[in-house]
Amino acid sequence: MTARSLNPALTHARVCALLKAMIRSRRFEDRCGGLYTRQKICGVLQLYDGEEAIAALPIPHLEDKDRIVATYREGRIL
Repeated sequence: MTARSLNPALTHARVCALLKAMIRSRRFEDRCGGLYTRQKICGVLQLYDGEEAIAALPIPHLEDKDRIVATYREGRIL
């Protein structure tokens, strides 16, 4: 990340875009939860409710050279 990308200006437009991304993420989670409850999704589903900002804030600032390591319950690492 560049120094500029680490401290983006929080203009009204930027805040609205972040909110929109977080709402879209929450709606997707809610939809997945409903599909899982109705057994339309097989396997294990771990919902991310309340963590929308984790995805919405840093992801747009990543560059090609950046890497993400995600850890999940039960010690699994992807």
